[in-house]
Amino acid sequence: MKVRVRSEDGGYVVTHPDGHSVALIPGESYDSDDPIVKAYRWAFDADNVEQASSAPGERRNTTRGR
Repeated sequence: MKVRVRSEDGGYVVTHPDGHSVALIPGESYDSDDPIVKAYRWAFDADNVEQASSAPGERRNTTRGR
């Protein structure tokens, strides 16, 4: 399962379990079994949440009934 970095706070810099710093960028995707996800579960949301509106620059196709 994939998870994404939460976007409410604008990102985080955390210490990886191996000891180096990691920048968690909002919207970035990680596997749920990644050590950084396990150490900082609070910084991630499930990736299967549908986005209600399009992202900047994203175009969504729609079909209209007749």
